[in-house]
Amino acid sequence: MKFKFNWGTGITLFILLFISFYIFLIFLTKSKTFDMVIDDYYPESIIFEDQIEKTRQARALNEVIDIQIINDTLIIKLPSWEDSSLASGTFDFYRPSNANDDVSIAVKVNRLGIQKVYPSGLISGRYVLKADWEINGIGYYDEISVYVP
Repeated sequence: MKFKFNWGTGITLFILLFISFYIFLIFLTKSKTFDMVIDDYYPESIIFEDQIEKTRQARALNEVIDIQIINDTLIIKLPSWEDSSLASGTFDFYRPSNANDDVSIAVKVNRLGIQKVYPSGLISGRYVLKADWEINGIGYYDEISVYVP
């Protein structure tokens, strides 16, 4: 018995291969993990307007946050004020490639606005520093890309 390959067989094979490929793609996408930037998106979007105002305040300053890496120490310098030791807030190191590598550090700067961070909890790679701080009741927010060696 010979197998005849006609247009009906071709269409049937095409449909079967297409369905098989589609099922393969479904299983492939189900096995991937997609880290969202934040888990609770809706509550965060409500306070987003406050973050926009903090960003405007930070952009209005004459300086930006200065980040240097010297001898395996990450040095973060806030813009100059009369007394930066009054600053409070957080430095969030967001790792775009893996949410499990995110690190949050409280702002504890000296009177010159300098804080030293020893990157023992930071894995080598790219981070986005999300600096959210407050001085004298005025909130500031800025995001800076940082590469930790």
